[in-house]
Amino acid sequence: MKTRLEYLLNESSLALHFKKMDKYSERLKTTRNYHAHLEEKHKEKSLDSEEILKTNYLLEFVIREIFLREIGIDHKALIPHNVERYIIELNN
Repeated sequence: MKTRLEYLLNESSLALHFKKMDKYSERLKTTRNYHAHLEEKHKEKSLDSEEILKTNYLLEFVIREIFLREIGIDHKALIPHNVERYIIELNN
């Protein structure tokens, strides 16, 4: 799971902006495991509700960017301001 997330993030233009992609991918994996299996041991290391919302916006951008590239539309997508701010938060 973590490897797939890192691959997707690395395929996007956001990869140039991430300083702690490994750590972020690990938190995404942990959050997924916590919500899928309801294991309390993962709760502390999981993203909270606000972070999940921000992550959804980030991953939506990544998916759209990769999808457009896959269907042959290659253009430089502007990173939405909310995604840019979230990446800055993650890098601190």
